[in-house]
Amino acid sequence: MRIAFLANRDIHSNFALNILTNKLSHHSMTIYLSDHVGKKRSDFIELNQLRFIEQALFNDIVFSAIEKLPPALKRFLTFHELGDQTGNGVIPLNEINCNDGIEKLQSSDPDLIVSIRYGTIIQSAAIAIPRFGILNLHSGILPQYRGVMATFWAMLNSDNHIGCTLHYIIDGTIDTGPIVSIYQKKRNTKTDYFTNVIDLYPSGCELIIKAVKIIESGESLEQKEVKGESDYYTFPQEEELIRFKQKGYELFNQASLINFVKKYYCYDLTIEQLEYR
Repeated sequence: MRIAFLANRDIHSNFALNILTNKLSHHSMTIYLSDHVGKKRSDFIELNQLRFIEQALFNDIVFSAIEKLPPALKRFLTFHELGDQTGNGVIPLNEINCNDGIEKLQSSDPDLIVSIRYGTIIQSAAIAIPRFGILNLHSGILPQYRGVMATFWAMLNSDNHIGCTLHYIIDGTIDTGPIVSIYQKKRNTKTDYFTNVIDLYPSGCELIIKAVKIIESGESLEQKEVKGESDYYTFPQEEELIRFKQKGYELFNQASLINFVKKYYCYDLTIEQLEYR
């Protein structure tokens, strides 16, 4: 089966793609990347710092450094290396709904599209391309947490559980398509937002792998009946960021970041290199 991944150029997407390309290596895979979700810069320094951590820190510092390490060293791959491994490179795709974007997507002739943190709302022309549709892994529990930074809002709301949802994209609305499966876990109240989110992806990727196996077998994915009000969340404003901090929460923690990098990417990052710039 030919699978196209629509992902964002951030560490969460890279982490997920490392898991998925390894487990789905018998399929033909093409990776398309958006550059960002929402505006490139926020009005709030905390969100700009978070964006630096999620994107520039890894793309500009960590990945460029680890690509110079010995190839025999076992570690997760950079975006460039993932593209080499699939044999199709990594294709920039920010304007998916324009004619050029549609042509890029059609060029890989995907049977299935899997979206992970992709930065653009996908419209009908792109949705119609794959015969098995588009599956999206949303890092929040649906329908309660539609939109962005679902785990932030779950933490702010003092939820006991966080999770992720695999659902179909069938139109240009956000996080409203038929739900395939939901993973929930007890929230770690002692860790930061970044770590809570990244910890969702191993199990979230298993939802995708299971779905691909079902499709591959010729069966249809069952839709999950869910209950709860549908709420849409956008990026937090100053008041929510203040309340988040007052609750004792952090968007990211330097020590946790270093442990994450060492565990998966094998690069001896220092505290100084994690400073926001």
